[in-house]
Amino acid sequence: MVDFSFELGSFITILDYLGTIAFAVTGASKAIAHRADIFGIIVLATVVGVAGGITRDVTFGRFPNAFSDPIYIGLTVAVGIVMFFLYRKLQKRMGTWLVFDAVGLGVF
Repeated sequence: MVDFSFELGSFITILDYLGTIAFAVTGASKAIAHRADIFGIIVLATVVGVAGGITRDVTFGRFPNAFSDPIYIGLTVAVGIVMFFLYRKLQKRMGTWLVFDAVGLGVF
C-alpha cells in the first residue's frame, strides 16, 4: 500500500501558503488603493495575509503557524514589495483581484 501521508501534508502546506499569498495580495491592493507608502503596504499585506491562519490555528487550539514558521511573514513581505512595484501594471486586470480573493477564501 502506498503511503500518502507525506504528500497530503505537503499539499496542505502548499494550499496554506497559497491562501496566505492570496490574502496578502488583497491586503496590499487595499493599502495601495488608500495611498499607503511601502511600509503601510507591507504591514497591511502581512496582517491580512496571516490573520486568517492565526485565527484558524487559535480556534483549533494550535500554536499559530505564522509565529513558528517564518516563511509566512516572508511571503507576505515579498508580496507587499512586489505589489508596490507592479500594482499599476496589474491594476488593469481587476478580475485578478477577485480570483485571488476567491482562492484565499477557498483555501482557508
